[in-house]
Amino acid sequence: MSDPNSLNGGGDDSTVLEGSEMDSTADETPAIGGDDFIASDDFMRLFVGFVTVDTLVAMRWLDRKWQKVVEKKLTKVKQDEPFGGIIVHGGNHISIGEAVSAARKERMKQVTNVVFLLNITKVGVHACMFASILVVVDIPEGITSIGYGSFCRCSSLKEIKFPKSLTSIGERSFYYCSSLEEVDLLHTNVQELGTNAFYNCTSLREMKIPDSLQTFGSDVFYSCSKLVPSDANIKGNKAVVAHLRSIIVHGGNDLSYDEANSAARKERMKQVRKVVFLLNITKVGNFACFKASNLVTVDIPEGITSIGFRSFAWCSSLKEIKFPKSLTSIGRSSFRYCSSLEKVDLLHTKVQYLGTNAFAFCTSLREMKVPDSLQKFGVYVFYSCSKLVPSNINVSDSNAVVAYLRSQQKEEKRRKKRKQKGTTRLEEMYRSRFEALYSKHAPHKFKKISSVMAKYKGNLGEALAAAEEKYAGEAGPPLPAALVKSHWSRG
Repeated sequence: MSDPNSLNGGGDDSTVLEGSEMDSTADETPAIGGDDFIASDDFMRLFVGFVTVDTLVAMRWLDRKWQKVVEKKLTKVKQDEPFGGIIVHGGNHISIGEAVSAARKERMKQVTNVVFLLNITKVGVHACMFASILVVVDIPEGITSIGYGSFCRCSSLKEIKFPKSLTSIGERSFYYCSSLEEVDLLHTNVQELGTNAFYNCTSLREMKIPDSLQTFGSDVFYSCSKLVPSDANIKGNKAVVAHLRSIIVHGGNDLSYDEANSAARKERMKQVRKVVFLLNITKVGNFACFKASNLVTVDIPEGITSIGFRSFAWCSSLKEIKFPKSLTSIGRSSFRYCSSLEKVDLLHTKVQYLGTNAFAFCTSLREMKVPDSLQKFGVYVFYSCSKLVPSNINVSDSNAVVAYLRSQQKEEKRRKKRKQKGTTRLEEMYRSRFEALYSKHAPHKFKKISSVMAKYKGNLGEALAAAEEKYAGEAGPPLPAALVKSHWSRG
């Protein structure tokens, strides 16, 4: 009788190395249990619902009682086996001949669970191929690649959890996984999708891909007809990826608050890098691009007249927006918390209304051009836009902010005119004084104002003072000293 506290345990102490041939008496030795292995209760405690495997499998288990590492190769699975799993380890590449053998296929029909051993970095070639009743797979952290055909023809597979460490999905990895509906790679570091990786995944309707994705083989999403619109080319990987990274805005896409804030919608919006506007729409609906936190640029096309409630709110990476001439209204909180937005140009548009909080908390906004058509605006339109106006202007006062912006735009127009004419601001002020004076008191000279100014160009100040005394009886208010000094210092 063996000592239960002995490190050796009972029975045969011979070690069976992975890859070695079994003794001819292997057929007489039970695959599970017996003194040469682990007590069945201990085995169940270790795997809790998982199972032994076929082929070359290295199992490492540190028993708390005996402090012993057990390494065994199991080559035989009994029909009355109480489990239904497959163990994936570092060296489980399986040849195509073995993978399609009748025995292997029958074995894989029983698999309902996948156990990944510790410290492996790859799911091997054909590892779980033909596991036709496998429904859920949770791939652990540390695995960086999924090999060729690893989950090929797992026709019942509906859910896969991928690790952050994953960088590569090999050719035909999920080939003909016809029950697979969603794939989320957004949190991973996947850089490559192999040829036919998701070929004929006919139920696949949602896929989230990371920015790290750079290369893919041919026909990655072939026959994934539910993944993209009917007019998209599902054989063109770039077209599919572009679609997956975009959100489509159409005429009837007003979302409710609950829809926009649902966990699924938030996750979807995190991967949006582009907004696609369908033809013949006139409005960007409520919450259309709400919380698209990685969206950087938006080009709103001609024909759109209004932007709805919180359409682009919380698009925290949004830096550039191009507005169409046709735009007449920007709704409440449309661009609220677009904290990366620096410039807004509405000068060429027909915007008449800016809703309450339209640009509130756009903390990087430093330049904004408003059109003459703007007539109505809500409260706190520019709340907390501290870079937009000087500190002496209250950003909570929409009227004060708009008045300031318009004064800046007028001054900008004057600067452009002076630049075209080659004149200074002081000369422009002199000219306006001469025009006002001569139009009233000396209309015959008003027509020759340019020649009068040219005559006195070297001494415009004195000439104007003399003309004002002569025609108006007073010199008028003095010109700004700083401008006069600046003018004469230029020579």
